[in-house]
Amino acid sequence: MVERRHAADHPHMQEIMRIVDSDERSLAARVEAALAMLGPHVVTQFTLWYTTRPPVHHAVLRAPLSGTRDA
Repeated sequence: MVERRHAADHPHMQEIMRIVDSDERSLAARVEAALAMLGPHVVTQFTLWYTTRPPVHHAVLRAPLSGTRDA
């Protein structure tokens, strides 16, 4: 059986870019550079905390919703 792939029916949830860094300031600079290149996007940031390792900072860029204040 062949699986057919279709475009997402929710394009605002499509990840454009995911940036991962161990340094929060470095991540912020990389996100700023990405936004300068790509234009306005929705950015979600979160940190993964581990008990035996340093935290890992993530930023996910998504296309803005059309017709909203994020667009």
